[in-house]
Amino acid sequence: MSANVPSNRVIGEPNQLLIEVPHVAQEQSWDCGLACMQMVCRFLGKDDSKITEDCKKLNIPTSIWTIDLALLAQYYGIQHKFTTVTLGVDKSYATESFYQSKLDTDEKRVNALFTGAEDKGLIIEKRSVETDDILKHIASGNILIILVDWCHLYCNWCDRQCVSMCGNIGKCFKSYHGHYIVVCGYNKDQRTVQYKNPSYNEELCCCSLSAFDTARKSFGTDEDILFIYKSASGSDT
Repeated sequence: MSANVPSNRVIGEPNQLLIEVPHVAQEQSWDCGLACMQMVCRFLGKDDSKITEDCKKLNIPTSIWTIDLALLAQYYGIQHKFTTVTLGVDKSYATESFYQSKLDTDEKRVNALFTGAEDKGLIIEKRSVETDDILKHIASGNILIILVDWCHLYCNWCDRQCVSMCGNIGKCFKSYHGHYIVVCGYNKDQRTVQYKNPSYNEELCCCSLSAFDTARKSFGTDEDILFIYKSASGSDT
């Protein structure tokens, strides 16, 4: 895939704002995070055509964690900040079916990435993020990659007709199912957020702020957020 240089237009007023982001659909059941990173690259005019090869260079496997996406952002020269409530792998996730098959092999690799994060130039903050901070980030013309529990998220506009790569994953999983989305808009009057879902072919999805907060703070997500900045200063000003 080649990079498309977008206009980066911001549509709307402060109470109702949408940032145009090129849509990328995931190709496999596991690569939602990579598809989100491709959307970020195209939003910023970066070349994502060799993302598969780049993952191999960075030793990023098909079991992708948010710190892997931060590593990719760093590799592509994208100004970013990674916030999480857990620095490393939470061993209590071993009971979750979503993590069971890969947690043992991922634990050593992911913990090593966190330990060496500073040397790699990764900016990681251990904290929970308020919804207002997310909206402020978007209001500054910036976007985010957020890990959610798809069991708690939906689209107000298209859930009834859209078919996801995972087979309507919002309805077929009873336990935690991690999924990455790109958050790029909001409507304060309607109390909704707009986001890009790589498992849908639709250009844009929308959900309530309450459902969004439940999905991003669900057990299993670590409240992982990758703040993406257009400017080199890495600020929301």
